[in-house]
Amino acid sequence: MAWTPLAAHSERRCSMSSEAIVKAFAFEGAAVRVELIDGEPWFVAKDVAEALSYVWNGSARIEHVPEKWRGVTSVVTPFGTQEMAVLSEQGLYWFLARSDKPAALPFQEWIAGEVVPSIRRTGQYSVVPADPTALGLPDFHNLGKVFFAWGEVTA
Repeated sequence: MAWTPLAAHSERRCSMSSEAIVKAFAFEGAAVRVELIDGEPWFVAKDVAEALSYVWNGSARIEHVPEKWRGVTSVVTPFGTQEMAVLSEQGLYWFLARSDKPAALPFQEWIAGEVVPSIRRTGQYSVVPADPTALGLPDFHNLGKVFFAWGEVTA
């Protein structure tokens, strides 16, 4: 992603490719716009803040997020193209982890109670469903039986 400094701000300006795609996701009943820029998600900071019940006071609301994880980009709205503060995926996680709002608590509990302990214990975090076939995935635990049975059928 190409960045150029803004004149009077400590924020960064994102050079958006013409392939940027805006999507909206619902979080706690609030729409959060996500812009895909160079294949990476950037979240409209105002939407994130308001979804957590913060009063939006401009980019001051996200100034505690490291500069490399926040920026400003042009977003097409019903009122025309507007400059909006955005958070990278890492910036979103930082913002949520530092929030004192109740809506951020499930995310914080998941990170502190599941993800970090799993990484400490096993060196990784992954979600493996108890029944992989429920997600339409092959049952790799019984793969040997499948091949053995297939060999009997074809022999």
